[in-house]
Amino acid sequence: MCITVLRKICHWGPLTAIGIIKLVTAMTIHCMNMLWPKETLGGKLNYGIFIILSGLTLFNFLSSMYHGAGYLPLNWRPCKEEDCQFLQMCGVCDGYKAPRSHHCRKCGRCVLKMDHHCPWINNCVGWGNHAHFTCFLLSATLGCAQAAVILCISLYHSIYYRTAPQLIGQPRVHLGLYGTILCVFALGFSIGVVIAVGMLLWLQVRAIIRNRTGIEDWILAKANFRRSEATANSSSSSDANMGERFVFPYDLGIRRNIQQVMNWTCQPVGDGIHWPVQYGCDQYTLTVSRFSVHV
Repeated sequence: MCITVLRKICHWGPLTAIGIIKLVTAMTIHCMNMLWPKETLGGKLNYGIFIILSGLTLFNFLSSMYHGAGYLPLNWRPCKEEDCQFLQMCGVCDGYKAPRSHHCRKCGRCVLKMDHHCPWINNCVGWGNHAHFTCFLLSATLGCAQAAVILCISLYHSIYYRTAPQLIGQPRVHLGLYGTILCVFALGFSIGVVIAVGMLLWLQVRAIIRNRTGIEDWILAKANFRRSEATANSSSSSDANMGERFVFPYDLGIRRNIQQVMNWTCQPVGDGIHWPVQYGCDQYTLTVSRFSVHV
């Protein structure tokens, strides 16, 4: 058990992410104690908010890494034998790919509702950890935005402390050479996280609202492209019906789409194999369209 835990975290992705989290957190708390002491009400609120965001970032990061996206059981087959005709076979897992499942070469297993393999958590993002991963992105973005403001103000006061006389009531921030270097690094990392992780957060929020993973976006685009080609090449009215846009079966509306992923406990909904679909669709509407895409 311990070996499995260590193997998951002893990877450049998690180690780098945890290092950045700890550097930004430690340097921000150090600067915050000088800039806005906890004795004041504003200082307590500022400190408390940052500690909560930092704790949530680390908790959701570890949860998304160790909970994982969830794997399809090896040698999996649908309950009804006739349904096998609608599914693709996975030679590695020696079973059929369930709806919305895809094989990850890095994990070596078929992943339930796979979105992508994230090197930062050294695991896939999918059915089992999508909520934790999204909360990690949200808390990291908000926490680093707060840290960037605090570190930027602290750098200003640290430089001003050495070049101008102190006024009554002005914060006394003294970083020193090594403190200034660490503060600059922490500020750079925090701004980088706000930009990079903020963009990834936007992509994940969009995926949740549409109830579509990144892989399913590609499948849908290919399905619509094939249908538009069929329209252009068709010569009869019966063939022209093939040109209608492909209906994505799992889009249930914004509210129900969000409920498929997000809840107060961040626990996955359902079993990761069977999914509610739109009226007129079935469990294999999307899998049938994958045959010519080979995902």
